[in-house]
Amino acid sequence: MNEFIFHEDPSHGWLEVTMADLRRLSTPEVITGFSYISDDGQTVYLEEDDDMGTFIASLQAQGLEYQWQKRFYNGDCFIRNLRPYSYKGES
Repeated sequence: MNEFIFHEDPSHGWLEVTMADLRRLSTPEVITGFSYISDDGQTVYLEEDDDMGTFIASLQAQGLEYQWQKRFYNGDCFIRNLRPYSYKGES
C-alpha cells in the first residue's frame, strides 16, 4: 500500500510525494511548475488540479493501491513558500 499526505488550505491542495516515489511510480518529466519542491529536492508537492491526477492515474494503471491522510491548514499552507517544481532530468 502506497501512503501519502494530502495538504490542503482554504484555496488549494497538494499531494506530498517523495522524489524517489515520483521516479519509481510515475514520470517526473510531465509534472508542471504548478507543483512545488522542497528545498532539499527530496519531496514534491503535486498540485491537485492536474499533477496529482497524473500521478494517481499512473498508480492506477499499474494496479497499485494507495491512500492518503489529509492535513488541513486554516491559513496559507507552507507549501506556497516553496519553489515551483522544475524537472531537471536527475537520475
